[in-house]
Amino acid sequence: SDVRGGRTNPRMEPHKPGKAENSKVYITVLEARNLPAADVGGTSDPYVLIKDVTGISIKGKGQKTRVIKKCLNPVWNESYKFKFNYKLSKLVFHVFDHDTFTADDLLGKLKIPIDTLFDQAEHDTWYPLRKGSGELHLRIRVKMGFPIVRENASLIVQEARMMLGLGWDTSKKQNIDLDASVMQLNQAYETVSTAWYSEKSTLDGAVVHMGDNRTGEGKGDDEEIRLDFSRLDPKVRYLAVSINSFESVPFTKVKSAYVRLRGGEQNTKTLLFSRLSKMTDKIGILFGVFKREDSGWFTFYIVNKPMRSRTIMECTCPIRDILQEMFGPPPQPQQLQPPKQPQQQPQQPQQPPKQQQQQPQHHQQTPPPQQPSHLPPLPPRD
Repeated sequence: SDVRGGRTNPRMEPHKPGKAENSKVYITVLEARNLPAADVGGTSDPYVLIKDVTGISIKGKGQKTRVIKKCLNPVWNESYKFKFNYKLSKLVFHVFDHDTFTADDLLGKLKIPIDTLFDQAEHDTWYPLRKGSGELHLRIRVKMGFPIVRENASLIVQEARMMLGLGWDTSKKQNIDLDASVMQLNQAYETVSTAWYSEKSTLDGAVVHMGDNRTGEGKGDDEEIRLDFSRLDPKVRYLAVSINSFESVPFTKVKSAYVRLRGGEQNTKTLLFSRLSKMTDKIGILFGVFKREDSGWFTFYIVNKPMRSRTIMECTCPIRDILQEMFGPPPQPQQLQPPKQPQQQPQQPQQPPKQQQQQPQHHQQTPPPQQPSHLPPLPPRD
């Protein structure tokens, strides 16, 4: 798609979803079969609860169907419509047996990942229930309010400024610290400058890291990187977007992780969106790359290639290899265009510890992996 106009959001606080980004989900609870008997007499009084979870607009604790008395194969045929935003990761259904004088008995649970519905087709399916027995028959369709990343997709960027957002959910079992970073490279795939948790801005000021989140706590995007293409050094040809897990927790174990690009007025419009949770069991991903075309405009290419790296500073070689695979070998030295204002190549910084934030013992939970011998040492974060 073609996107134009817009200016950057000057605030440092995380972006929150607006009404324009709300999508809709249409749910019809049709019936159930082979439910367990919870009452004396070998029967149940079942109803379905559609849970209120993060990202969906349901009042109270959820939406209930009517109760069907003394039935193990109930038919409801009740339809609902809810709004949701990019924070929604799954739909959750509980089937209960209604009791008048005691707490209702759970007959079964169902979780449906929202990304299985991103095709926007109507899904008429019998779903097996967990934590109980029986099946639940649902008809579900979603209408997306923002574009979902497809494999090998690309986006023509005709905006001067954009915002990259990374988000994930906290975990009670283990600490999860994801980092979004952007590396600038020239025509020869050599590093020009990098914006990451240690160096918040590239040398030209075109890429600015808005702050490090080490837990995933908070509403909206947990980490943001501001992009200003009008300030880019002329010799920068590529901007590689890397997502890394500093605690070495693979993305398959990270709840509700996503990356999105925002643009438009005050960067409130989501231009593309992608879930990371089920992509790879690795701890690093080259999410995408901006490439300066001969016209001067940039194209953003979705890459989603796994990397075995905890920080972007360990990704220099993998990123270079992936870019060569995508765009071909670098030009010969005599073919390279000299920069307008030659600058001395900055020495690649060693990786300092992160600044202490909410959890002082945050990075002592998981010992850092051994570094390859060809890389600078990785000091622990405080």
